[in-house]
Amino acid sequence: MFAHLQSGSGLHTGSGLRKGAGPSRVGVVGSCLAAAGLAVAGIGLAAPAQASQAPTDAGLWSQARVVGQSAVAPSAAQTMTTKFRWADGSTVKATVVSGSGAKEVAGADISNRTVAWTKWDQMVGVLSDGRGVGLKDGKLHYADAKGQLHLFNSGWTPTVDDAWLQGNRAYGVRYSAEKGGAQFFDLGSVGGKVSQDAPWLQGDTQNGSYAVHSGRVYWTRLVMSGGEPVRAEVVSRSMKGGAVRLEAKSASDPSIVDGGVGVVTHKNVTGDWTGGPVTGAKLLGGKNLVSYTGTWPNAGGPDDGMAELMLSGHTVAVANVGGKGTIIMDTKAKKAWWVSAPGKALAMRPTIGSNRVVWPWLEMGNPSAVANRQISVFDAGKLRKLTANGNPQQAFTNGGAVAYSAIAPSDGRDSFAAMRVR
Repeated sequence: MFAHLQSGSGLHTGSGLRKGAGPSRVGVVGSCLAAAGLAVAGIGLAAPAQASQAPTDAGLWSQARVVGQSAVAPSAAQTMTTKFRWADGSTVKATVVSGSGAKEVAGADISNRTVAWTKWDQMVGVLSDGRGVGLKDGKLHYADAKGQLHLFNSGWTPTVDDAWLQGNRAYGVRYSAEKGGAQFFDLGSVGGKVSQDAPWLQGDTQNGSYAVHSGRVYWTRLVMSGGEPVRAEVVSRSMKGGAVRLEAKSASDPSIVDGGVGVVTHKNVTGDWTGGPVTGAKLLGGKNLVSYTGTWPNAGGPDDGMAELMLSGHTVAVANVGGKGTIIMDTKAKKAWWVSAPGKALAMRPTIGSNRVVWPWLEMGNPSAVANRQISVFDAGKLRKLTANGNPQQAFTNGGAVAYSAIAPSDGRDSFAAMRVR
């Protein structure tokens, strides 16, 4: 169910799983939020006296509750004690940054900017030179400086259900319920040719979360019992084919991090696997990156999503779905920041690239008449913003480039912007 999100040093989806070999990706709003009637929880801030009422449009929202921080509110020194722990077991204390105080990215810091009404069905990322990338009729395209679409590959081009970027290299998968798995395509770089002899990633249930490292593709597989998922695990196989190798049990969402492949870890559960409470993140075959000592919110199941833990490089970011901000942790420097929401907005899923973090905010209230159109751009403690030309839906970053998709409040048309941001 979760859309792929790109990063310059890797990629990551949310810590939620898609059940079944399915069609193409879902929009960020649907993938970030629990279905109606479920309480969606945030991570890392104090609980308000009364949760805000979220929009009920399309049945996506419910009353939000916020959990995860120690009971003490941020101090006058503007630091926050969280229930996250660094690899050495010490408590993660975050510096509070005001989302409302972000300054617009200066025009002098923007180059190669393209703004256009999108013609693709789904934006999937941005190249490091600022060209947007997306799917149109199941085929990967890039947008030129005028917003016109061109096929990403030369020659034969596969039709895929899901695609993503790792740096400037693209990959795609095509699901098959009949064959019980997904065909994996290395789409290469712009203008490259694609082999029709693509391997199959076998498995009864596939999740939209993949990473490629040292000639192997890693993905999340759900272990099924009686037709229901009971556990998530990370597996891999050579990109040339061959046997599937189990990498980690009670884990999901492989991502490229410093030192190799990182995964989100889950608490062991019995019976129906309803999201698998998150316990942190670790390096495959190595140490913990961060751990979480609180009670991770459970949104009801693999199809519903949950609070999002994202990994890339030496950065971990958590969006407070239903909450009021985003926590960003630098596992190398052991520094953390809490970015509070501007106004009544909710933090959407962040994307990490070259340890830059970007994410959109969704305004509470009528989606067709929102006042906030902010895309946050966070670089090692420095917060800036871009103002979207519509209601923001997704945001991407890659090697200095930033892109986002948005919906015009006047007529519901999709648009996008892609650019280099210094």
